[in-house]
Amino acid sequence: MNKLLGFLLAVVIGSILPSCTGGDHLSQGEAKKIIAAHFKYPIIVSKRIDVRENGTEVLRFLKNGGYIAASPISTCCGDYYPTTEKGRPYFGEIIQNLSEAKLSFDCGYSKKVIKSIEEIVIDKQTNSATVKYVEGLEPNEPIFSSVIKKSRGGGPDININETQTITAKLKQYTEGWKVEESTADARASSPSSGAKQTAAYADLPGPGEKVEIGGDHYIIYGFDKKPKLGTVIMKVQVFTKDGKRDTSLEVKADAGMPSMRGAHETGDRPFTLSKKGDYLLPINIVMPGDWEIRLTILKAGKIIFRGRYNFDI
Repeated sequence: MNKLLGFLLAVVIGSILPSCTGGDHLSQGEAKKIIAAHFKYPIIVSKRIDVRENGTEVLRFLKNGGYIAASPISTCCGDYYPTTEKGRPYFGEIIQNLSEAKLSFDCGYSKKVIKSIEEIVIDKQTNSATVKYVEGLEPNEPIFSSVIKKSRGGGPDININETQTITAKLKQYTEGWKVEESTADARASSPSSGAKQTAAYADLPGPGEKVEIGGDHYIIYGFDKKPKLGTVIMKVQVFTKDGKRDTSLEVKADAGMPSMRGAHETGDRPFTLSKKGDYLLPINIVMPGDWEIRLTILKAGKIIFRGRYNFDI
């Protein structure tokens, strides 16, 4: 009798303990939710496109759908339609109309999603799990059908059915499972991934503020006038940490529009040193929208600081 009671007690305790401790189970639904939150799925995928033969039709769709303003801003480089709040997630800030039949813009044509969880392997000794999942694309509708398919190269150049298998490592903590690493992380950081590698730029405070650089210097930057369409002169003053002017450093800057990468980039250009010891550089603001100036400072040929200033026109 005592043996029977002991056996029954062991069975009951064994069934209760896993639920009390939270166990080591990780369901497919839970794994998908954790990975999606970590990598911020769905991830918008953009492509620079040109619409030629169907430009008038696409422009009408964008206006009637409320994606862009009804009237353009005319400049020497063509007409530019500011995007609305509805259109900004798909097209950024601006759609360029070079002629009635030709449009040029960045377009978020699809989104990366987790298609399925293929495998979950749990290691009880390390409280970790290896999750293999399939990442694929889903078209952003109605944008994909009404815009991308009517663009030059918008058909065969885009494989919406392409998928890839990604492995993620998860670890279990008291508060739950968390992503530790994955092949998606490696893909994003690897120089061989085909993605353009860009240097990190610190966000600059507003003009007129001190900005420490290199440990033994600081700069103060500004403009000859508030940036607007046309040419503005950027001025950079370099000081040693004790407040003395220093003109021995090299200062460069690149300017462009984040929403139209490659369209209006100036490339790195050196500042000219004035008689007063100010570093000066003219910057041409050619159209309304979002602008970014990327500042690089070198000492004896080595970069000691990178910073960026963003503003809207």
